[in-house]
Amino acid sequence: MLFLVGGRVAVEAQEKKIAFKNNVVLPEDYIDGTLDIGPKTTEKYKMAISAASFSGLERPDGKI
Repeated sequence: MLFLVGGRVAVEAQEKKIAFKNNVVLPEDYIDGTLDIGPKTTEKYKMAISAASFSGLERPDGKI
């Protein structure tokens, strides 16, 4: 199972330098001044989703 992370959760994890296992993928870039993932990350996530046999969406309350 692969977890694609974005938004405040990703920013907080990167700022705190939290180490994850290989199945957690954090953004490589962001759109300037926002929490939205940038073009490099979009391509990376598209490839991961395309290769998946199942996909789902989960978001933690209060971290949107």
